[in-house]
Amino acid sequence: MQGISRMVREGRHCVEVLDQLAAAQKALDAASRQVVRHCLEHTVAEAAADGGGDPSVLDELMTVLFRHR
Repeated sequence: MQGISRMVREGRHCVEVLDQLAAAQKALDAASRQVVRHCLEHTVAEAAADGGGDPSVLDELMTVLFRHR
């Protein structure tokens, strides 16, 4: 993000800045997918192994997923 801010301050062409923003968004999306996968593999799987008695685990995941769509 600092590099993109610097590009704006330097007056770089808007298409270059937008390309960098798109690349940054793609990287953030990939990181988000990894975090969700980890959560599913560990937190949700553990809750299911415990009998799934605590619906707050799934509720929390659903809240986060729909917040970030």
